[in-house]
Amino acid sequence: MLSILWIILAVFVIVVLEPKATLTQAVFEIVSALGTVGLTLDLTPHLCVASKMVVALTMFVGRVGLITLLACFIRHQEVKLYTYPDETVIV
Repeated sequence: MLSILWIILAVFVIVVLEPKATLTQAVFEIVSALGTVGLTLDLTPHLCVASKMVVALTMFVGRVGLITLLACFIRHQEVKLYTYPDETVIV
């Protein structure tokens, strides 16, 4: 579900930034980048810098994984199920 949302968002950004690109080219480039396949329909060399950054970020997300990236931003509070004794030791 997260990957589908990412694909929809990235394709929307590419289509908005690149009016010459067709929807098929944009979908192919983004799905290829997310799957880290390396295939292209010769759209990537003709993209503007912002669109190339979207494709590069999509490649990074595809390599690392969306759940892993989301887990980085979730604050995890450590719950201690134990306590250390508070005594002085006399030897």
